[in-house]
Amino acid sequence: MEEVAGTGRYAAVLLLRLGTLPFAAGAAVMLAHLCRVLDLSAEQLHAVRLSLVSFSACVLSFIGGMQQTVALHAEHADAAKLVVGGIVIALLSVAAILLAVLSHASHSAALLLCVAYSMQLSLEEGPLRAPPSSRPLMLPGARRLPMRIATIALGIAAVPAREPSSWSTCVTVVLISVSISFFAHRRRQTPPRFQGVAVGTTNPCKLRAVRRTIEAFPSVANLASICACSGISSGVSEQPMSLEETAKGARNRAEAAHASIDGGRHTLGLGIESGLFSLGEKHYDVCVVSAFDGARHHLGLSCAFEIPTSILSHIFQGGLDLSQACKASGITSDPKLGEHGGLISILSKKRVSRLDYTVQAISMALFFAEHPSWFGE
Repeated sequence: MEEVAGTGRYAAVLLLRLGTLPFAAGAAVMLAHLCRVLDLSAEQLHAVRLSLVSFSACVLSFIGGMQQTVALHAEHADAAKLVVGGIVIALLSVAAILLAVLSHASHSAALLLCVAYSMQLSLEEGPLRAPPSSRPLMLPGARRLPMRIATIALGIAAVPAREPSSWSTCVTVVLISVSISFFAHRRRQTPPRFQGVAVGTTNPCKLRAVRRTIEAFPSVANLASICACSGISSGVSEQPMSLEETAKGARNRAEAAHASIDGGRHTLGLGIESGLFSLGEKHYDVCVVSAFDGARHHLGLSCAFEIPTSILSHIFQGGLDLSQACKASGITSDPKLGEHGGLISILSKKRVSRLDYTVQAISMALFFAEHPSWFGE
């Protein structure tokens, strides 16, 4: 998902985090105005309110667009509801801008947008929360605080300072909206099955894959419980040349990682091993992951891809591993290709990366943890 999100993901982080400043500034101005510290003219008040509403609506529309894009490409039961919810909220934000312009930035526009922000927070933190696979792009951690600040700031902006008689109505609506956003996520959570995840590698790419996968499997473990174990040996050759040897290396790594922190049944050991296997006259690369719960191994495999013959000759004749063979054949000059995009990234022109296919294998290995009765647990 990191590669899919690409530049848009980092643009989202920048926009949403910078968005905290205008929200906070708008809230301070509105508070000062309501407390009569500043004596703003009607035109100045309208200008501040219009700026706050416009910026907030743009951010909210941007979030809605991201949601729709993610949901449309996600196989998830709530994907359709997420699309509909994102569209409704985005339309509300557009309506708020139009209302602000047509009514010379009246408090109604800010009130409408305050409700829209509350709906957005409820959508993400409530029953219609985003599919787990979309969370890296949805950026809930980077967005939650700015959006709550926005909700409060817009609520303040919605209070008609020169119409005290209508304050109670606005305050009531704002309190309801804020309450929804704050308490929608307070639903009962099932504790994760494993208290720790021991990973038999220190490879940065593989560790990123573990973190991304565990984030998508919150019922398995918490991100904070991941531990990278150094000095773990696969017990097989540097370049496994069969599916059986690759799987053996994954099992050995998983068992050694599990034993290194001695967590018993409360610890999950993960062993990640890539290797080659033959099918007919062709050779393919595959990633095998073993998830070891202290008693049994559960294997997961990634997609497999054909290795070009120019690279295979260096493996068979020169005794090199896949990364070394790629460099020797002139396909890449990256000495740490295995820690970066991998050969699969070069062959797919960055459509699929080593991170992606490692995540696939880890995800397949974790199916047992979410369906224990089906796997005889």
